[in-house]
Amino acid sequence: MPPLPSAILQFINNNPLVANKIGQSPSDVYSFSKNGELFYLKMTALIYSNTTYSTLREAQILNWLAGKLNVPEVVCISKDHENEYMITKAVDATAIANLKFDGKELISIYQNTLQQLQSIAIQDCPFLSNIDYRLQESQFFIDHDLLDDIDRDDIDVHVWGKFQSQVQLIEYLNQNKFPEDFVFSHGDITDSNIFLNNKDEIFFLDVGRAGIADQFVDITFIERCLREDCSNEAALLFLQSIPQDHAFKRDYFLKLDELN
Repeated sequence: MPPLPSAILQFINNNPLVANKIGQSPSDVYSFSKNGELFYLKMTALIYSNTTYSTLREAQILNWLAGKLNVPEVVCISKDHENEYMITKAVDATAIANLKFDGKELISIYQNTLQQLQSIAIQDCPFLSNIDYRLQESQFFIDHDLLDDIDRDDIDVHVWGKFQSQVQLIEYLNQNKFPEDFVFSHGDITDSNIFLNNKDEIFFLDVGRAGIADQFVDITFIERCLREDCSNEAALLFLQSIPQDHAFKRDYFLKLDELN
């Protein structure tokens, strides 16, 4: 670990850091305890500072969402010549990935998740996560060789189809953009980013991709979560519960997610 900025060191106060690497994010995450409370330190290289992986972007989103949704509290941020840093207080809740639900219960949780997100007014939202923004980000990742190599033995053939490279995929996405129906979007809904407390209140984590985006971004991720973590039947029931499905949009956002 590189030397930490003084503000971060002062808050940690010599408490031991425990690595908490989860998921495919380029960020490094550590947990530590202080005065009987649990905190998380997140750090991300500066090359990601103009992307949705930016730790400081996520801190700004968390501060903007405070009072609108249940989100972690930001207690310290900093930046140096190598990284961006953020310390958040742990939420008193559990990822739904670590809880047991049947299909109908999971659908209900995700429906509530979607309702809470889309109830946020976007008129004054300063955060973009729309198609143009995300395609620009994906192009940056390609240009700077920041994406993992394609593993032909471990790809979703239904998503990749005929495409043989990331360049081919982004060309398709650029050529097939569509008018968006904007809402406030989480942008990365998974069963490890949505938490429940003992009162069944929803907490939202990992909000770096959040912002103004098409309503089918979150619908797409929820459908995939239900299909992969529960059943095809649960995914279909969820889609039947929304006013109108749009299979092309869902396929588009699954493809876009391959470039992030």
